[in-house]
Parts: sequence; structure tokens; C-alpha cells
Amino acid sequence: MKLYKYIILLAALIIPNILLNAQEPEFRVLGKKGNVNSQSKSSSWTDLKTGDRLFKNDKIKLSGDSYIGLVHSSGKTVEIRKEGTYNISKLTKDVSAFRSSSSERFAKYVIAEITSGDALLSQKKYKRTMGNTGAVERATGGDVSYMATFSSLSGQDLSQYSALNDAIECVVKTDKNYIRIKYPRSSYLIDNKVDFIWYKNNSVSIYEFVIIDRDDNIIYSTKTSDTMLQLNLSELKLLKGTNYYWYIKNNELKSDQYCINWLNDYDMKRLNEDLEPMLDGMAKGKDAASLILLASIYEDENIMNRAIEAYDDALKIEPDVDGYKTLYARYLSRIGLEDEALKLVK
Repeated sequence: MKLYKYIILLAALIIPNILLNAQEPEFRVLGKKGNVNSQSKSSSWTDLKTGDRLFKNDKIKLSGDSYIGLVHSSGKTVEIRKEGTYNISKLTKDVSAFRSSSSERFAKYVIAEITSGDALLSQKKYKRTMGNTGAVERATGGDVSYMATFSSLSGQDLSQYSALNDAIECVVKTDKNYIRIKYPRSSYLIDNKVDFIWYKNNSVSIYEFVIIDRDDNIIYSTKTSDTMLQLNLSELKLLKGTNYYWYIKNNELKSDQYCINWLNDYDMKRLNEDLEPMLDGMAKGKDAASLILLASIYEDENIMNRAIEAYDDALKIEPDVDGYKTLYARYLSRIGLEDEALKLVK
């Protein structure tokens, strides 16, 4: 009889946890700052962390000058800044009308990122991930090389969309005696006007900016003392869907050559279909959580300047949210900007 009672008691303790784990969470925590706690049914209040799951019967409580950014399973983002207690069931009802398969897909990607740990900032992880982010270059030197193709971070093969999927050799630079490119680093472009940015080299006063085609014919060349140049792609008569390479040089010093490809009209239409539900939701104003999701879309499509812009805008709105800074730092690390990444996470 005692054994029977023991089994019943054990089942009463275990089964609710099994059922809870079997449920799909309504929200995940994208980022937070300040004092934010959650409470599940019949449990005490606990501190929320980035990546935590929130279920339908849960509650969250914000105290003082706090903030939380949530992403729903549908891909809709929610931000809360006002002190108080909120029912997850009510928040779920408020976003229930929003449905977007593309937003849901990118929300799953961001969730995978925020729950993956900090190891992505390591050099070893970066090398393995470069092939998925399309960090493709024609290198002038270095001692680590391997093959990579342009593809999306979510694992979708984009070979049907662009010639950028031609595999070319990649090199992780180790020689410091050269001109280092900031961005775009082997990226698709969707804007007519594009900023090309590189790092200052103290031994160089005048930089020569060069764009060439895949046969090394010079398409455009100019000289500047600045470390940024804005160009109009239409005025340069660049062809959409075509690979070009750009680099900086000065006498004996030269940067690596990075590939750019102005997205063709077919791919632009496909991208706009993915972006439409997200941009519609931001029509009344940008919020940090939505910008983080938007950055993941541009990241997935390897549109580097737009991804960086979205991450920057998110941190301008919420500069103290560690989760957002970590996501941005991981992206910078993946595209080879480790110095920039470390500045964010220090």
C-alpha cells in the first residue's frame, strides 16, 4: 500500500513537468534589461534570462526602469517597458491575428541563435560558419584556406537564385601589413546607393578604390583620402545579378577583393515578399525587437549593409540590452569583424 502511494505521489510530481515540456512555448525572450521576472502556475517568481520560454499560463513582471523584448512563435515581436504584471495568455491573444510563414522561419533562426551559447564568438566556430554566411573573398595572403559558397544561414540553398553560389577560395587573413575592408564583405546589395567602408591604415594617405569584373577588367576606379566612399550603382552601370569585386590599394599595400552582387529583380521580388509582413508591422514606428528580427532576415539573405544597419538601429533604441548586443556581436564575428564584435561584448 505504501509503495502504491509512493508511485502516485511520484507520478503527480513528474507528469505535470512532462506535460509542460511537451507544450510549445508562446514566446521566447529576445532580450531584457533591469528587473524582469516570470511565474509559472503554482511556482514562485524567477528572474528571466535571454532565450527563456514563456507558456500560455505564465506571467511576467517588470519592476522599475525595465524592458523586455519577446518573439512569438508566429514571428511577431512584443516589447514591454511599463512597470507591471502581464499575462502571457493576454499577450498571445493580442498577436494571434498575425501570421507569416517567413517571419516564423526567421524567428526560429533568432531563437536558435539566442539559445546557442557564446561559443559562436570563438575563431574555431567562425571558420566553420563562414561557408554559410557567404564570406567570400579573393585573398592577397594568409595561411588558412578552404572552400565556401554563398548560401543562407537558415540552410536554404540559394544556388537557384544567383551566380554568387560559385565556389571560390576563402582565406582568413593573418598578415596585418595590408588595408583591411570593413564592409560590404562579399555580399548581395539591394540599394542603389551603397557605402563602401574600410579601416584606416596609418601608412596610407591616399587610397585607390577599384571595382573589377570577374575577368579583372576595371569597371570603376577613383582616389580618396577618406575611408568611406558612397557610390550609385546605376550610374556605374553595374549589371544586376552579376559578380563584381572591389578592393583598396596604395602602392605596395592592397586589400583582399570582396565580391558584390546587385540583387536581380526576381530575387528582389522574393525578398520583398519575406520582408512585407515585417515592414508592415513597423509602419507606425521601429522597435528594437522587430529590428533584431529584420536584421536576421538580411543576415540570412547575406545583405550585409542592411543587416548591420538594422542591428545598429536596434542598439540605438535599446543600447543596454545584452541579448541584442550578443546577437550583433555573433554576426560581426561570423563576417570576420572580430574586433568590432569584442567591443560590443566587453
